[in-house]
Amino acid sequence: MVYAGLAAGVVFLFGGFGLPEVLVRVFPETAGPFIRGLNFGLQGLVALVATRFATGFVTAWLYAAARFRLRSTRRTAFRVGCAVWLLLYGPMAGFTIALDLMPRTVLGFVLAWGLVETGLAALVGGYVHQATRPADARY
Repeated sequence: MVYAGLAAGVVFLFGGFGLPEVLVRVFPETAGPFIRGLNFGLQGLVALVATRFATGFVTAWLYAAARFRLRSTRRTAFRVGCAVWLLLYGPMAGFTIALDLMPRTVLGFVLAWGLVETGLAALVGGYVHQATRPADARY
């Protein structure tokens, strides 16, 4: 399950680093100044990497727990991805709307990006989990 968490974490990490670049290109007048104004520094970068890998481990753990109840299929992995998306992006969207941190069009794009990202991370983590677990393992 460690390898599955690492694989899902890598997907989340690439998604986290790729999203600002895509936002600046898709919404240059609204998201550009917002993204350019962010200055993470080293501590922010370390926190981003740590939270992305922690999210990958949580995704792999949820898949390992769900596969006995829902079978080991891509559909199960996508359901786990949707659950992780609700846990991650639901509160973020609520706070963003309540505090008016970014335009709604940018937020909609971020939410769609997150759905694809969490679904893909769950699929990759589920595949790696299936490939690396012992045949008789039960968690």
